[in-house]
Amino acid sequence: MNQQRYADQVLRAADPAAGDTPELDDRARTDLARILATPRQTPTAAPVGHRRRGLHISIPRPRLTFTVLAAAVLAVVAIALTTVLPSGGGRGAYAATPAELTVLDTSAFAAAGMDPTATAPQLLETIAERAAALPDDTSAGRYARIRTESWDLFTQVDGEQVTSEVVPQATTTWTAADGSGQTIRSYLWPDGDTDTETTEWPAGRTLAWPLGSLSSDPDVLAQQLEEAHPVANGPAERLVAVQDLYREQPLTPQVRAAVLRYLAATPGLEVTGMVLDRAGRTGLAIHLDNDLGGLPNRETMVIDPADGRVLAAETRLTETAGALNVRVPAVISYESYLEASYVNDVN
Repeated sequence: MNQQRYADQVLRAADPAAGDTPELDDRARTDLARILATPRQTPTAAPVGHRRRGLHISIPRPRLTFTVLAAAVLAVVAIALTTVLPSGGGRGAYAATPAELTVLDTSAFAAAGMDPTATAPQLLETIAERAAALPDDTSAGRYARIRTESWDLFTQVDGEQVTSEVVPQATTTWTAADGSGQTIRSYLWPDGDTDTETTEWPAGRTLAWPLGSLSSDPDVLAQQLEEAHPVANGPAERLVAVQDLYREQPLTPQVRAAVLRYLAATPGLEVTGMVLDRAGRTGLAIHLDNDLGGLPNRETMVIDPADGRVLAAETRLTETAGALNVRVPAVISYESYLEASYVNDVN
């Protein structure tokens, strides 16, 4: 199976809006057809490291690019998250967003050997103890290989015209200690096309954290993470830091244990329950209600109770969508962390 066909299959399976029908009036259908007929340019791949909250829109001249409206569609901006032009008048179409995570009954806690009445910090400590006792499972090799699937909202800005598209993505990144490597990223566009982009990284690229440098001591690890994720940004920044970390490099079980203890120290952290993530894996979901970025939202992370891996993360608007044209509660971004290990070759 060639790479393009594989990307097509992966992305179509990952599309949470597949089969959903947005509410479009006649004007919206016309506008949508015009939007999809507009030539697009694939976004430039971001380097390994931080995927910051906030609205990211690029308007280079004379050409227009798409930029990802990542987990952080939370900035307060006068943009309707819709498939119609905001200046077009009429009733806007709600963007098709994913269903919420499937929460399992309390028997799933017993199956995982955990107490359903325990607090989030207590459950994270239980999992951390398990992880800390495991042997290294990151393998060995020159490259840190990370594979993720995600669902985001892309925004196109061209003068007075602002439009958004639901875009599933599949990303695999290989990174060497000197910063060299490669990223392959595929996008599934609303019209059914798939674009696959390969980026070669030269030696000398700065990494957020040097490979293998992260401490298994929770206090030291906190200092390392907080260099780029300051405490002043509030408790939710701790979850953002962990998400950035999982996009960058494989973690030994001992470092994973320290990460869980770092998360356990987050003020306001609550238990969602045992869930099935969007890749069909069972994990403990914990969440933090916050307003980092401007709108009230719930940041959720799913953790494997057996080995302490973070399986997935997502953001859901909880109270209001502001100017964004989605129904609340609305999942506006999620990411699944599928593979992380050291390998010798880029393949």
